[in-house]
Amino acid sequence: MTQMERWKGTAVRVVGAGAIGRGLATALAASGIRVQLYTRFPEAHAPGDARGGDAAGDARGGGSGGGGVDVRALAALAGDAREALAPVVLCLSAPERELVAAELARGVAEVPRAAVARASVEALLRDLPFDGLGFGPVLVVTNPVELVCELVARRVPVPVLGFGMATDRERIVEALERGFGIPDPGASLGVTGMHGRRAIPALAGVDGLLARIAQESVPAIVGRLGASRGPYESASGRAAAVFRQLVADGQHAPHELVHAAVRAITAAEFDGARPPVARPVARLAAQVAAWLGGKPELAPEVSAPVEALGPRCFVGGRLTARGFALPILSWDERELLGREEAAHRAQVAELLGGAR
Repeated sequence: MTQMERWKGTAVRVVGAGAIGRGLATALAASGIRVQLYTRFPEAHAPGDARGGDAAGDARGGGSGGGGVDVRALAALAGDAREALAPVVLCLSAPERELVAAELARGVAEVPRAAVARASVEALLRDLPFDGLGFGPVLVVTNPVELVCELVARRVPVPVLGFGMATDRERIVEALERGFGIPDPGASLGVTGMHGRRAIPALAGVDGLLARIAQESVPAIVGRLGASRGPYESASGRAAAVFRQLVADGQHAPHELVHAAVRAITAAEFDGARPPVARPVARLAAQVAAWLGGKPELAPEVSAPVEALGPRCFVGGRLTARGFALPILSWDERELLGREEAAHRAQVAELLGGAR
């Protein structure tokens, strides 16, 4: 019996009924996986409605249940020992939509990651019954993914994986295609870093890619971004404008140009004062289903602990049938990863401190 067959007999527990949690629960149920969705307001939940996001798993959509999703009160998680070995998909978070709207109204160029991190950690420490996570694996979707992975790993002795790097890789591929005219390099392009901070593409592992990016001029990239529009954008020209703003101070290395293009495309997706839902829900549903089916190679990008970077330090890499591994990185890419790890440590000290 495969892992998926066994868990179909129990349930996958999705904790948090914001836009991502609701959408993910509905998508998993549609694929035949039984889902328990935990929310503070189960009586006011509509699992097929992914139009909004709300604090600490609040859902205020009207209707309840349906679609193979068993909606339960968040408080019931701690006492639900019957499903203790089933995986938990943690989507409980702060009201990201409201935070993003407030920051965009002030004219900032991109999503306020620090504000989202602080609010999400506060919501988890306040509302999540950690003792209800059981003994099965915890799959973290809540941003900042790697920080939340570390918080869970500190408090519950269970396997923890972060999901988000697959979406990062998709954004990097989109940035290469739209900003640089470079098609998807395929499996040779790995990604590491941190979904909650910065994803680092392993550009040096793709033959000729670094040289091709280095030949591009900023005006040419701006022109391409302005002439194209991604499937998740709501404002034409926003990506080009943000990219121009981010690279206004002269020459940039290839990794910085790609990173700026990713940030610009992300800012364009968030235009309209709400986080995009379709991209992460589709990726997460495919990834969770592949993982449960015992075929991680179908959606391998995850964040997992790498002891060489410090205790419980989660970073992006690939999970295959042989285990988790970082992509092959150049010296420059390892230096970038080290910088992100140092910034992550500072954020851990500030937001988690002595939280256990």
